[in-house]
Amino acid sequence: MQCNRLVTLTCVFVCTMAPRVIAGSFTVDSWMLFVGIEGDGITGAGSATVSNPFVTTHSRMLGNDWVSADYDFSWAEQGHFLIDASLAATATPTESTITGVSGRIKITPTDDLVVRYRTVFDVTLPADLMIADLRFKVSDTGSQEVINDTGASADTIFHTGDSHLADEGEFLLPANHTWDFVYLFRLLNDQSSAGFQGVGGGFLEFEIIPEPATILLCAPIALLLLRRTREAQTRFRR
Repeated sequence: MQCNRLVTLTCVFVCTMAPRVIAGSFTVDSWMLFVGIEGDGITGAGSATVSNPFVTTHSRMLGNDWVSADYDFSWAEQGHFLIDASLAATATPTESTITGVSGRIKITPTDDLVVRYRTVFDVTLPADLMIADLRFKVSDTGSQEVINDTGASADTIFHTGDSHLADEGEFLLPANHTWDFVYLFRLLNDQSSAGFQGVGGGFLEFEIIPEPATILLCAPIALLLLRRTREAQTRFRR
């Protein structure tokens, strides 16, 4: 039992010394995080100051409408980014209303990394000409190459009531490029839906982790250490 524990601990130690490790393998260069309401008036809040960790809330109210985003970002051994969004929009007879949670995060990896993401937006749109949008796009800031573009929408032209917008997946984030991570949660109510309120809540969560090939570097080391431990146990029994 003690030998097996030693193998495990040694593997952990050796793997942390592998050529590709997540610590220091990417930088968060800049960001602009924003929440806003545009209707009879305009109000918004945001942040452009990068800090690690970053845990805060942006929120605004305008009349009966609101928008809020909770952020929980940190990066050390791996990167974890979570945005929780809550929105409500009510049009008036004279103005359409838009509420949104949006952002742009610029990230530069020095190693090839993997991004795993999950996003959900649950909305209730009770009247005609209400729209909900969800988007998560990642593109090269230089060449504009797009490596991920997730989008979904609900439109009451086709369906009123509750809608569930969601997606999840993973993609490779190539090294030595600066990538724009752009996200959007939005409600749009046309004047013809005046007096009715659309509401929505959801989240975007993504992790930046080592490429699978990096993780596999540990496998041969683990097998070698396990074999040597078994050989030592056999000699001891003899």
